[in-house]
Amino acid sequence: MIRTRMTPEVIARSLAVGVFWGSSATVGFQFIGIGLYWVIAHRLNRPFSVAIAVILTNITNPFTITPAYSLFILTGCAIAPGCMGGAALVNDLVTRLQTEGAFAAVQDSGYLLVLAFLGSLPYAIPATIGAYFLGHFIGRRLEARRRRKARKPPDDGGTADSKPQLVVKALRDKLS
Repeated sequence: MIRTRMTPEVIARSLAVGVFWGSSATVGFQFIGIGLYWVIAHRLNRPFSVAIAVILTNITNPFTITPAYSLFILTGCAIAPGCMGGAALVNDLVTRLQTEGAFAAVQDSGYLLVLAFLGSLPYAIPATIGAYFLGHFIGRRLEARRRRKARKPPDDGGTADSKPQLVVKALRDKLS
């Protein structure tokens, strides 16, 4: 991001999109979500960096997915009415797997994914808002840095146009 020419708004939007999809229970659908958002943002003339957004989806990775989804499911159970949480939920799933087979467990996985997505929203929404403001902060700092560099003369005291002439002069001096 240091050499980017993106505006603070584009950087903020990129961070927010990546953090939302990375911190919500959407593993496997993150790139699809970013792609759909890109289509909508493109039509509304609200650009963002897909590369930054994709990199930030790595919030949920092989090391963090188990604790994150466990927390999301527990939070989803606390939000959803009539959901038995914690060990009771796991015991019920294991019992159904043993008595009714894998198909029943697969049917329950849809329910667990809905609980996980619902439970991820209380974490994803504030994280998205924070990432948006952090992106604005970073973008403003980068913009100020670019302005400072644009006002600073080149190191040798000459202009950018005089550099080739300085090289030629140095070569002539060295050869004579």
